[in-house]
Amino acid sequence: MLTTSPFIIYGLIVCNALLLAAATIAVLRLQHYIERSAAFWESPTGAALNAGAGSDSNRYVEQQLRDLQKRMDELAKSERSLCGSVVQEMPIDNAVRMVREGAGVDDLRRSCGLNTGEAQLLIKLHAGCDSAAVANA
Repeated sequence: MLTTSPFIIYGLIVCNALLLAAATIAVLRLQHYIERSAAFWESPTGAALNAGAGSDSNRYVEQQLRDLQKRMDELAKSERSLCGSVVQEMPIDNAVRMVREGAGVDDLRRSCGLNTGEAQLLIKLHAGCDSAAVANA
């Protein structure tokens, strides 16, 4: 029959407790490392690794950056919704409106940036007979 000394049994228990404590510390350190790595990769500036005196200012800058990004996203959404609901007037529409109100070739050239041929064509297409005669003169 195998008899063991109580000192050996107590020694084994103490060694097991020490190994368990070391394994627990290793697991906690690994968890901390994983959290820091995740924070680094989520951070736009990588400032999560700086654990020191300047970390408060880095956190403030990162928060401001996140707020600005959120605001930009909101503005982009509102711009898309406004562009979809508002019919944008083409520059040619303004020229046609001016011709119908009696504008001449020089007025169209100055206001709309048209060349003489374009202005004369618009007048012929969208004005009455009197304006077309003026454009030919």
